[in-house]
Amino acid sequence: MYSREIVRGAGVFDDGVDLISRENNDATPKYSQEEVFGALDMLTVNQREMVLAACNQGSVFSRMMKQLVDGGIGDALRKADDNERHEIFERFVAYGIYNSQERALARCRLVGAGLLRLTARDGTLGGDGERFRNFCLDSDRPLEAVQALRRAIEYEGKAAQWWISFQWASVLFTEVEKSSDSRRAYTEFSVAGVPDRLPIAWGPDFSAGDIPAMRLFSDMSDEEKRIYLSEQAIAEGHGKKNIVPFDALNRDTKTAVLAQQLFKSEVLSRDSQMKDQSSERNRKLSMEKDADPFRPGSLVHSTEEVDTLRRILSGGIVCGEAIGKNADYDFFPFNVDVAKVEVTKDRPTPLLDYLYEYPISIVLHRDNTELGPDLARNVRESRINNHHVIFGAVPATDISAIVYMPSARASYARMLPEIVDVVVENGMYVPVYRYGEKQPILSFEEYQRRRNDIRT
Repeated sequence: MYSREIVRGAGVFDDGVDLISRENNDATPKYSQEEVFGALDMLTVNQREMVLAACNQGSVFSRMMKQLVDGGIGDALRKADDNERHEIFERFVAYGIYNSQERALARCRLVGAGLLRLTARDGTLGGDGERFRNFCLDSDRPLEAVQALRRAIEYEGKAAQWWISFQWASVLFTEVEKSSDSRRAYTEFSVAGVPDRLPIAWGPDFSAGDIPAMRLFSDMSDEEKRIYLSEQAIAEGHGKKNIVPFDALNRDTKTAVLAQQLFKSEVLSRDSQMKDQSSERNRKLSMEKDADPFRPGSLVHSTEEVDTLRRILSGGIVCGEAIGKNADYDFFPFNVDVAKVEVTKDRPTPLLDYLYEYPISIVLHRDNTELGPDLARNVRESRINNHHVIFGAVPATDISAIVYMPSARASYARMLPEIVDVVVENGMYVPVYRYGEKQPILSFEEYQRRRNDIRT
């Protein structure tokens, strides 16, 4: 099974720090009304009376209030506006008064683990702090969510970007099974194996050889398979199969697959040999006579900003839950949204209506060898034509073309040369087209010339 300890270059899930070791025995000192109210001086009169009454009823709530104070609830209240102050009081203080001791103490542990400090309005997350606080509180593993949030913030710029993306995704990961509609798209693929280890989280550089190999279920005994499956899946007999639904995996294995997808996307996107191979493929595709960049069977992902395109070329397209402090749940969580280009006799032009919303369409090459999480799956519940999803991430080396789409917005008019500049700077040839044209604006020869200029 996957280790839950951080070893430099190995761990993903936990850093071994005990965030909640507190003694709650009868010898714990009581704290005076003045000490508690000194930290909670922004409460209303009625709220202060509620706290005083609860403290007078027993020492347990007094100790809980001290834990909340130590965790920074006083600072959080002082920096909040009236609405957020009321929300903090209700979700932490009043929650402790009216809920069971066990559940209230669990919430105190979250504050002690740094939840309020991490999500403070004047902190790194800014206005997104309250949103992430709610993500953590609503999680079915809230302490793990807080720990992942702390790692995402503290290790930004110090660890590999894929690992930071994985931490952001881990904050949101526990919500995915709450919506049956989303769950179908999220889990509707099968796997023949699982990563044999966790990806490395640290190091100055990675190569394709660092991608963990897949351990096939066909090479495992039935007993070994049970390590990676949920209890329900074992009861349903999946432990005797060599190909199992993703939904049959237990949570740790699912997160390991997500880590694998994010790591693979970043590594392949930056590997010089893989970029050279993709450049050569794209050169050949761009030279085909009367070739449309929207080839039947290819996939298209749309985006709005050149800076987003720059990040995609550097590390691949990642799911919306892994993009940093702007991370949020997609309707089909932990998946990359794409449209599949399909041409029929009745419809010679591909249906790409939703792409016109954004000016940059990124075309992904498909060779029909994709399996498991890399397989694009049709989302039948979607109202978007030919909507498909891919689990976790897609490497930039899958990109075969970039199409500048028509738009009435004046701010997009100057975008085309910026798109070309970003492609040249990245160092992998991707032909850039205007929508409706079959000759690329950026030819391979022009790309080479500009790359040579950069080197000299």
